[in-house]
Amino acid sequence: MFEITYYGGNALELATKDAALVFDANRSSFGKKSLVVKDAAEFATEERFLTNDPAFRVSLCGAGEYEVSNIMVQGVAAPRQLDDVKSELASTVFSVKVGDQRVAIIGNIQGTLNDSQLEVLGMVDILVIPVGGNGYTLDAADAAKIVAQITPKIVVPIHYAETGYNYEVPQDSFDDFANTLKAEVIAEKTLKIKPGMTMPAALTIYKLAAQ
Repeated sequence: MFEITYYGGNALELATKDAALVFDANRSSFGKKSLVVKDAAEFATEERFLTNDPAFRVSLCGAGEYEVSNIMVQGVAAPRQLDDVKSELASTVFSVKVGDQRVAIIGNIQGTLNDSQLEVLGMVDILVIPVGGNGYTLDAADAAKIVAQITPKIVVPIHYAETGYNYEVPQDSFDDFANTLKAEVIAEKTLKIKPGMTMPAALTIYKLAAQ
């Protein structure tokens, strides 16, 4: 079993009974304290989202292959939403394999994935993707295009307008994305995936409560 918990922005925790992975733990850009989980592995889609807090067992950013307590993580470089085509690839898209399930975690990238990025992600069961738009993250339309490229069973939207989160750029609402994708929406505090659990037959959006 593993559980995905959302902490606003791009910050989230993926935890099993043996290990925890925290993504984009530095939440200072939207006025929140950093997400620090003792002995967890910290990953970041961009270097500025790292905390490098000593409470983490390791802090990692960038492309490569990693293993944390039998959780396989592979990162592939991607262009940031804010950068032009000549800029260094400063974002990382992550594929996380937990047992038989594969989770793709995407940061503030530009609006399409190339063949090599899709190959690293492989067959994705759960896609975590920002949808807030306005030139900072993927907007609803571009996020929907990436969903169509990846064809996951579950989509977890992140980084959208919410009360109490002061983003550097105003973000679009969750409903903008949900209405674009036109899939069933299930609201939960966390997303729990149990061993042998059957994925939804049709694409399903999980709206997780920001902690």
